[in-house]
Amino acid sequence: MAALTGLGALALYASALSSTVTYGGDSGELIAASYRSGIAHPTGYPLYCLLGRLFASLLPFGEIGWRYNLLSALLGALTVALVAAFVHRVLAPPHTPSQSTLEASPSIANWSALGAGALLAGFYYFGSQALIAEIYALNGFFLALLLYVALRWHQDADWRHAYSLALLLGLSLTAHLSCAFLIPGLLLFAFIGHRDRFGFDHWKPSHETAKRLAVLGALFLAGFSITLYLPLRSSVFPTPPAPDASGVLPIFSWWPLDWGHPVDFAHWKAHITAQQYKKLLFQQPLSTLPAKLFVLSGLVALQLLWATPLLLAGAVRAFQHRTHAGGRWLGAMLALTWLLNIGIQINYNVNDLPNFFFPAYVTQAIWLGLGLAWLLQKVEERATRFEEQPDKNGRSMVWAWRLRALSRATIAATILIQWGIFWPTASLRGDTLARDRALERATALEALHQKSGRAPYAFLISNDSLWTFWYAQYVLNRARNTITPWGALGNEQFSIAPLDNMTARLRAKGPVTFAHWDEAVDARFPFEMLTRSGNLSLASSRALPPPAKQITRFNEPSKYFAPVHRDGEIARARFRRTPLNQRGSEAMGDEDLTDLTSDERSALQREGVASLKREDMAAFEIDFRRPRWLELKTTQTSHDPQSGAIHIGWAEVLLARRGKLDGPPQPDQSTMVGDPRSVAMLNATEPPMWVWKQTRRLIVPQAARAGALLRAAVPLQIEAYAPSGVYDVWTRLVFSRDDRSTLWQRTDVVQLTHR
Repeated sequence: MAALTGLGALALYASALSSTVTYGGDSGELIAASYRSGIAHPTGYPLYCLLGRLFASLLPFGEIGWRYNLLSALLGALTVALVAAFVHRVLAPPHTPSQSTLEASPSIANWSALGAGALLAGFYYFGSQALIAEIYALNGFFLALLLYVALRWHQDADWRHAYSLALLLGLSLTAHLSCAFLIPGLLLFAFIGHRDRFGFDHWKPSHETAKRLAVLGALFLAGFSITLYLPLRSSVFPTPPAPDASGVLPIFSWWPLDWGHPVDFAHWKAHITAQQYKKLLFQQPLSTLPAKLFVLSGLVALQLLWATPLLLAGAVRAFQHRTHAGGRWLGAMLALTWLLNIGIQINYNVNDLPNFFFPAYVTQAIWLGLGLAWLLQKVEERATRFEEQPDKNGRSMVWAWRLRALSRATIAATILIQWGIFWPTASLRGDTLARDRALERATALEALHQKSGRAPYAFLISNDSLWTFWYAQYVLNRARNTITPWGALGNEQFSIAPLDNMTARLRAKGPVTFAHWDEAVDARFPFEMLTRSGNLSLASSRALPPPAKQITRFNEPSKYFAPVHRDGEIARARFRRTPLNQRGSEAMGDEDLTDLTSDERSALQREGVASLKREDMAAFEIDFRRPRWLELKTTQTSHDPQSGAIHIGWAEVLLARRGKLDGPPQPDQSTMVGDPRSVAMLNATEPPMWVWKQTRRLIVPQAARAGALLRAAVPLQIEAYAPSGVYDVWTRLVFSRDDRSTLWQRTDVVQLTHR
C-alpha cells in the first residue's frame, strides 16, 4: 500500500514538472551551487548539494534543471510512501497481526494509510515543493524517515534501528534546520519511553548503557559531519573583499558559489546555524498570531475538505495507550513536534513562510490517517450490527455492504478531487519562462561584452531574476563574463550605498545594466532597453531632454492639472493590448467587476483585458484630451541631442489589487505598500505588493502644436513580487515629482499572472 501510494504521487508530480529551472524559491541558486559543487545560502545545504550533483550526473538525459526537479518529485513521493507506511504500522504492526493495536482490520489499515499518504501528496504547500528544485522535499523525506525508523525501533527493539536513527538525525540537520523540531519528541518516544532498553536502573546508567550512548553520539556526529564539506570546499575560493570604513564593499561583487566563505570556525558556525536570518524571527507583535493561525487553519481546511476534523480525532487517537503503537509517547511526540514547529515558525518573517511548516504537514498527515481509521472503525461497528441482526429481506446485509463501500468511495473521491484541484493549480508543465527570460538577458549581456570589450555588471535585484540568471551562467554556461553585484548583506548594502551612486562607481569599470527599473538611476543615467521584452536595461550616458522652463496653458488654463478636476486631462490610459497579453472580459469573474462604471464595463467588453506577467516591461499608453493640449514655449531656442525633445512633467501609474484600497488612492501618499525599497514580506496574512506605483518622465517633441492629440507610450515594469490577481490601474500627470495634490484617475483594469 505504501509503495502504491508513493508511485501514485510520483506519477502526479512527474506529470507536472517543468523541463527546466522555474521561478519560485531558490531553485536557480541551489542548482548552480549544487551542480558546480559550491556553497548555497545558509545553511549551505551540503547534503542537498552533494545528492543533487550525484543524481544529476547519473541521470543521462533531460536538461539539468529538469533532473533537479525530478529529484524533488522522487523525494516527495518517498515522503508520501513513508507516511503511508508509518500509519499502516501504527494500525497493524506486522508482528501482531491478530492484535491490531488500534483495533484496525487490514482493510481499515490499508485505506487509512492510503488516505494519509495521498492527501499529503495533493496538499498544495507540500506537493508544490516536489515540483521544483528546492530543499523542502528533502526536508520532508527526512522528517518522515526519522518518524518511521523511530517507530521501527519501538516495535522491533532492534538496536540497528536506534543506531540508524542517530545517524539519520545528524544527517537531517544538514538537510534543513526545521528537522530540529523533531528532537524533543524523538527523545520522549525513542529514549525516555524505552529507558529500560538502555539498562537504566533508577536513572543510573550501566557500563553497557554508556557504551551504547557513546555509539549513538558518534553516529549522530558522523551524520552531522557532512557540514565539513562547507569549509573544505570554500577553501578553494578566493577570500571575498572586506567592506570599507563606510560599510560598502569595494568591488561589490559576490561569488555565488561560495556564499559566506565559511572557511573558519566562526563563519562555518554562522553559516550552518543561519545567523544571517535570525533577525527575521519574532519580529512581529504577538497580537498578529491569532489572525495568522486562523488563516493557516483555513488553508488546511481548504485542502483537506471534509476530512479536516479528522485531524483532531487522529491527534487524540495517537495518545491512546497501545503498546505496539507507542501509546502516550507516540501522541506526545507528534503533538510536541507540531506545537514547536507552528509556535516558533509562525513568528518567522519570510516570504515563503508556508515552506517552514513541513514538520507540521507530516504530523498532520499521520493524524489524518489515524482519524480516518477511527471513522472507518465506527462505520465497521455499524455495519457489523447490521450483519448481526439480519432481516428476512436481507436489507441489513445490503446496508452493511453499502456503508463499507460508501466510506471507502468517499476517501477515494476526496483524493481524486484534491488531486484534480492540485494539478492545474501547481503544475509547471511546459513552463520555461524563467529560463527563457534568463537566456534573453544572457544574450544581451554577451552582446554588450563583445561591443564594449569590458565585463558588464548586471543588477538583478529580485531573487527570481538573480537565481535564474545564475542558472544560465553556471549551469548553461552563458554570459560567464557578467558580474552580478550582490552580496550576503543584500539590501543592506543598497541602504549604505544608494544604487545611483553605486552605478556611478561601477560605470568606470564596465557597462552597468538593470533588470528592474529604479527611478533614481533612471533620473541620473537614463535607461536604454537591451532586450525586446524590456527585462534588461542599460544605465546610459544619454543626455536628458531639458525641462520646459515656461509653460502656458491652452484653453481653460485654470482647469489644467487642477487639484480638483472632474474630467482630468487623460482621455485614455491603459496597458497595450496585443495578441500575447490580451484576454476577453469573461476572463474575470463578476465579483471583479462590481465597482466598475458602465463606461468601464463597456470598454472591457469591447477591448478585452490586458493580461500581464511578472517582470514584464509593458507599454502603458496615455492619450491626452483634445483640445486642451498645452501650448509649449521654452526660454531656450536651441535644440538638444534628443531630436528637439522636451521634458514637460511626469506620468505616474499605480496598480492596486482589487479590494485592497478604500476608494481612490490619496494624492498626498508619498510611499506605497509596494515600494520596491520596502516590500512587505509574505506571511500567512499579508501577501506583498498589494499596491505599487512607478513614475516616468513625460517627453514630447519641442515642435508639438497646441490642440494636437498626444499619445505617450510609457514602459512600466511589473514587479516580480506582485501576487496574481485583478488590479485597478490609476493614473495621474504631474509637473513635479513631489506633487501632493493632483488626484488619481482610474483608467484600466488588468489581470496579473505568473505564467
